[in-house]
Order: sequence, then structure tokens, then C-alpha cells
Amino acid sequence: MGGLAMAEVGSVYVEKVSQALDQKGSRRSDKPHSGPPWSRQSSLMRSNGAGLPERQPNVSKTTTTAKPRETRKGKSDKYGMTAADWARLEAMTDAEVLAAARSDPDALPLEDRRPGSVGPARRVSLAKRIRWGLRMSQTEFAKAFRIPVGTLRDWEQHRREPDQAARAYLEVIARDPKAVIAALRPPQR
Repeated sequence: MGGLAMAEVGSVYVEKVSQALDQKGSRRSDKPHSGPPWSRQSSLMRSNGAGLPERQPNVSKTTTTAKPRETRKGKSDKYGMTAADWARLEAMTDAEVLAAARSDPDALPLEDRRPGSVGPARRVSLAKRIRWGLRMSQTEFAKAFRIPVGTLRDWEQHRREPDQAARAYLEVIARDPKAVIAALRPPQR
């Protein structure tokens, strides 16, 4: 009998809460609701008519960004220019190229910039100049002339300077790289 009394008290409480919500106008629908306020369907779980909640659409597999449009015809190179762009540039005289560069305020030629706006030119190491002249990668250069790659990187990045013997070796490489490679080749039997 005590359990029945609690159920009646609980239903009276639910009715009073429902009436209070109706008076404040915070009820989500005009339909009468039988049951406690926490049992109402949330706006995220709408019914599909069969009493089951509708599934939210799965948007994880859909793209939200548009596919970028091709703005130019033809293939561009590492500088972003097509063959037609290069042909147009090569057809221009030096004066026309300079005039075109000066017309772009965001990319002024070095001659026209304020002297303090451009930092000092970085010094290029002897090892890097020689390697660039031979058109070799660091790995190729190091392997061909038997210099450790780490040492070559240190020289090129100015972390270390080559000692006198290494500088002499680099000078010999610069003067006659083929002879140095031939001298370093193992003898044939």
C-alpha cells in the first residue's frame, strides 16, 4: 500500500511540473504529454511514424569542400609556368621584362627595393659551390669523392669549416673532378 501511495504522489508531482511548464510556455509542442518531462523526445530524436527515432544522416563520408577548378590549360612546371608562359617571357626584351616587374607592387625587382629591406646575401660555402658546379646531390658528391655526407653538410651549412687539407682537396676537385674520380677508382686486376 505504501508503494501505491508513492506512485500517486509521483504522478501528482509530474502533473504539477507539466502545468508549470505549460504556464511558462516552454513546452516544445502543443500536444498534451502524459509522463514525466524527462521522457519527452528530444529534437534530435524525431519519430519516423513507426515510433522509432530517425537516423541522422552520416556526413563523415561526404565531402564538404569543392573540387579545385583548373584555371590554366596545359601542364605547369616547378615555377608554376606553362610552356606558353615561358614562350611569352622569352619573346620579351629585358626592358619589357623589367617594366612588367615594376608594374607589380608586390614583387618589385631587387634594384627598386629600399636598400635596408633586403637582407645581406648569404655566403655560399666552397664545398656547395663546387658541388653545384658539378650538378651533383650531396649524396652523389660525398660518394664520388669519399667524403662523409655529415661532414659535407656541416661544411655547406657553415657549422664547421674544412681544414687546410680538406680545402686543398676541394680545390683539386674543383679543377679536375674527372681526374680525382679516376684516382679514387679501385685498381683493376
